[in-house]
Amino acid sequence: MTGLDHLATKILLPLSLVALLGIGCATNPDVPGRGAGRAHYDRAVAFYAKGDYQRAIESYQLAIQERPNLTDAHFGLGVAFVRTEFYRGAILALGRALELRSPFAEAHYNLGVAYHRLERYGEAVHHYGISRRQDPGLEGVTLSRGPAFEQ
Repeated sequence: MTGLDHLATKILLPLSLVALLGIGCATNPDVPGRGAGRAHYDRAVAFYAKGDYQRAIESYQLAIQERPNLTDAHFGLGVAFVRTEFYRGAILALGRALELRSPFAEAHYNLGVAYHRLERYGEAVHHYGISRRQDPGLEGVTLSRGPAFEQ
């Protein structure tokens, strides 16, 4: 398994945590206080968990239209973009998630992945380093930084 193959398997880790949090939520938009934005977000998490990244992207985008400051939707969108190899979109979405919530180790980690895949190694190392400092136990960061440093 190459460094990038190993790296690709680690992308799921941060979103799995979000998915676990989202699975317990009802997807009924009529529940008081939830609204359509959260319902779209919950559907996006379910689509992502099934590997249907395109439908997840569409649902994350709908969630963001309804609730522009829903940090987890921006994060999920960014990670789904990484999975579909749309790295420039991932950088924008993850950057917005970081504007809304800082510190956010998982967002920095996935930014590192996106920059790494675009062969922008300096930025990849920078974000891997921030991720590691914010959450030293974040799985995969140490291994992911290796190939970036070798470039």
